[in-house]
Amino acid sequence: MKEFEITESPSKTDEPVSVDDSVRVEMRWTPRLQEKLEKWQTRVSKASTDHNKAAKKHKYRYRLLGIPAALIPLCVGILSPYINQPIIMAVMLAIAACLSAVNTSLNYGASMQKHYNTENDYCRLSFKLQYILAQPKSDRQPADVIMTEIRFTLSEIAAQAPDL
Repeated sequence: MKEFEITESPSKTDEPVSVDDSVRVEMRWTPRLQEKLEKWQTRVSKASTDHNKAAKKHKYRYRLLGIPAALIPLCVGILSPYINQPIIMAVMLAIAACLSAVNTSLNYGASMQKHYNTENDYCRLSFKLQYILAQPKSDRQPADVIMTEIRFTLSEIAAQAPDL
């Protein structure tokens, strides 16, 4: 399909003339499309909240495993002159190593960051939908343009979003 029609004799403005714009009928805003946008806004807002909760859960687990893994060797080092049994120090250091290994293998820090990023993406889309819904229908872009843009944005966010 040709996007621009080029004539043999140039026009006075020397700009190409679009062929398909003159016959294109833009999709109007119907109550059904309005409801669809409202459902998407609710869904996006809930997804943002869910990813925030997941990020906080991963942050808690990251700290729960990471802080003791850092403090136990510090305490063992400070208290080593006062602890006469090396088996106690060895057990405490083994516990710290296990906590560190679990924290590293589960990678709660990266998972937390991915959830926060996804929450931010959903939150931005939610604000955009609120803005669109707040505008009078006569001031909005054509419905098909908005719906396609929102659908693509939702697909992109969902594709990169971590599992809940």
